[in-house]
Amino acid sequence: MQELDENQEQIFKEIALVYNELDKETLKSCSIVSDETKAVLEAIDPHQDMEAFVARIRKDWVEPYDYNFEPCLLWKDSGSLVTDDYSKIYLANLMSKSKSTLEDHIKEIEARQKELDGLSKLIDAYKGNPSLGDAAEVHEVYLTNQALNIF
Repeated sequence: MQELDENQEQIFKEIALVYNELDKETLKSCSIVSDETKAVLEAIDPHQDMEAFVARIRKDWVEPYDYNFEPCLLWKDSGSLVTDDYSKIYLANLMSKSKSTLEDHIKEIEARQKELDGLSKLIDAYKGNPSLGDAAEVHEVYLTNQALNIF
């Protein structure tokens, strides 16, 4: 019986040593990947990324006009924050109007997305069977509609 226990302990020891070696190798690999990821993340330049985005998406990009401060017509503006009932009601009304138009915009975006999905399926069908139509034409329409969705 004692010999059986010794054999079990020896097998456990061997398994634990193999596990330990595999764990060390995994940690080394994770450390290498983590260092590479850190280097890539540190190389991110938000300004350059934004310029690349603008150049890729829209060739005729113009910086938005820097609007000057416009005072409110209902109240005299000052540096303090107004928290009276009139200002809260005014802001609540603005928010409710914005929410109602937001729902309309969301419906419009969903409709455009369905249209894009349909065009995508049509492109795939035309590519699969060119006798049905010209996939390049539909692709141009798809890109135009996609640009409308973005802007």
